[in-house]
Amino acid sequence: MSDFKSLEEQFLAFAGEDKKLNFEDFQEALKLNNKYLSERLFHIFDVDQTQGVNFQEFQQGIHRAKVEKLDFAFQLHDGNDDGFIDRQELAKFIQASLKQANLELTAEKRQQLLDILFKKADTDQNGEISLNEFKKLLSQSPQLQDVLSVNPEQWLKAPSSNGSTENIFQEQGERRWHYIKNNWGKFLFLFLYLAITFFLFFHAYTSPAYRFDTPWYRIARGCGLALNFNGALVLVPIMRHWMTVLRNTKLNKYLPIDEHIAFHKIVGHMIFVLAVIHTVAHIVNHIFESQAFKINYPLHFFLLYGPGYTGSLLMLLLLLMWYTSLPFIREKKKFNLFFNMHLAYVPLISLLFVHGPHFYRWAAVPIAAFLVERLVRFQRRKQKTHVIDAQILPNDVLSLAIARPHNFSFRASDYLYLKCPNISTNEWHPFTISSPPEQGNALSLHIRAVGSWTGTLFSEFRDLIQKRDKDVSVPQIPVYLDGPYHSPSSNIEQSEYAILIAGGIGVTPYASLLQSILHQRQTKSEQLKLKKIHFYWFNRTQDSFEWLLEIFQRLEAEDTFNLLDINLYQTGAPKDRDAPRFITLYTAIDLLHQEQKVDIITGLKKQFQYGRPVWDDIFKELQNHYQKEEYKDKNVDVFYCGPRGLSGTLRRKCYQYGFSYSKENF
Repeated sequence: MSDFKSLEEQFLAFAGEDKKLNFEDFQEALKLNNKYLSERLFHIFDVDQTQGVNFQEFQQGIHRAKVEKLDFAFQLHDGNDDGFIDRQELAKFIQASLKQANLELTAEKRQQLLDILFKKADTDQNGEISLNEFKKLLSQSPQLQDVLSVNPEQWLKAPSSNGSTENIFQEQGERRWHYIKNNWGKFLFLFLYLAITFFLFFHAYTSPAYRFDTPWYRIARGCGLALNFNGALVLVPIMRHWMTVLRNTKLNKYLPIDEHIAFHKIVGHMIFVLAVIHTVAHIVNHIFESQAFKINYPLHFFLLYGPGYTGSLLMLLLLLMWYTSLPFIREKKKFNLFFNMHLAYVPLISLLFVHGPHFYRWAAVPIAAFLVERLVRFQRRKQKTHVIDAQILPNDVLSLAIARPHNFSFRASDYLYLKCPNISTNEWHPFTISSPPEQGNALSLHIRAVGSWTGTLFSEFRDLIQKRDKDVSVPQIPVYLDGPYHSPSSNIEQSEYAILIAGGIGVTPYASLLQSILHQRQTKSEQLKLKKIHFYWFNRTQDSFEWLLEIFQRLEAEDTFNLLDINLYQTGAPKDRDAPRFITLYTAIDLLHQEQKVDIITGLKKQFQYGRPVWDDIFKELQNHYQKEEYKDKNVDVFYCGPRGLSGTLRRKCYQYGFSYSKENF
């Protein structure tokens, strides 16, 4: 179905039996939320001026907009229909376009846009823009030369087909193969883990020692031996200190250290499944043996005495820990329930020593390492310090400057665990350090209020900031630090060519990294391998960029090595530059950027982007760049930190275009 046809159907869906739209229905049908722009469009379509647009007028208006693009766009700007656009009409239209595009500019910057438009368009300097001058104006914007004016079919695009089922399956197969090829080490590790688990199960199941027992008993023994292995292994991935140590070794290439939490979950699910089978097999075996040998030994006695008693308690604890760790509890503002229930690991491990006589052989080394881990954490968590400054940022983000303990040494993109006794005496929460390690006596955190603890912390400091005088600093609220710990982003410094993608508050590890990397480049650090960084950061609103813009402006000014390529996207702003609502606004922004070489929104040399990033275009451009002979056999690494939903898309694009992919847990 053509877009033109879909527009007609959209019209008819809103029109009544008379096939006519009043102003309100017209505005809703075209999804227009700005009154001035809506009134201008309605006025143009309402040819007979009857305060209603009939179906024939709508068809004619759309056809005219397609055929006479520039004339239609000019009429949209010409508020009094006198054949000229004056300053007042253009100023009103720019203001309406800014509001429609979710952009904010000061009166001074709006005046700059107005001045540049009249400077370029009003060639006869009579204070008005004619149709011919309007056409010449639009042709001066390189990004608009292909579209020049409105294409009404883009207002309500019909969904496009995703291609044939055969092509979809072929693409999915290729993506899976790329994923396996780029993550063979992780797949090998997972295969070895599963192979060991099943080997232990079948080793016990086929053991000559149990050859005269029932199959159910042998299943129980097989699960028991596999449980010894998994019960000892489940502690390893959550040892943050040891994960940080391993990350600095060559084993980082072969072990799933970046996915240590995911592996912990896999082992946890395996333990629960094996435990259920182990329990059911013992119960069924008891029933069969009681009937076969006519033993009067009720099932409840079997479950409440000896190994059956400890086994019942273990199964109960496992059920509670497994259930409360499921996403619908852990991620839905019930984190405390998950956290507190997971503290049951202490009685769980104690019961395992009692229930399984050979468990200590498997668990001795992991538990010894875990005790060292706890001791290190205990020492680190004594690091008491205080907040020296706080700021409330857009989108419920809290910026904290914390006095840096004298022995607190960290790397760019590291994270720490924070405890604020004023909020909770027991809770520790992880946050990325957003300041570079080269910064002096303070470190900064940027915390978004998304849960109960972070929400309370945000409210606490917001109230303090509102109550204090402008010249008075924030009270020195005590906090405790546990860390630092390395993150997947710490691998960026080992790359030669890196693509960093951040969504929202996910920019925090890169804020630290970019500052640190530029400092290393300026000091000619031999450890730094990076030659180019392409940075992409997207936010829904314009004000979400403000807290980092000053840093980016400084980085851009100090970057004499052409190291950084900074690209910012406002996803809440419309991308259809050729729509009549935005054509003059975007033209003015383009012209001002051409003249001043600085973006009016961000103050950066690279122009601000509107709408969601088109990843296919971005990766295709990067692929073409790095296919040049000078980059032959060079690896390009993509790192992402942001909303989880985009990660799958980026992973597929990376494998499609031949880049490696790493993501930060967000």
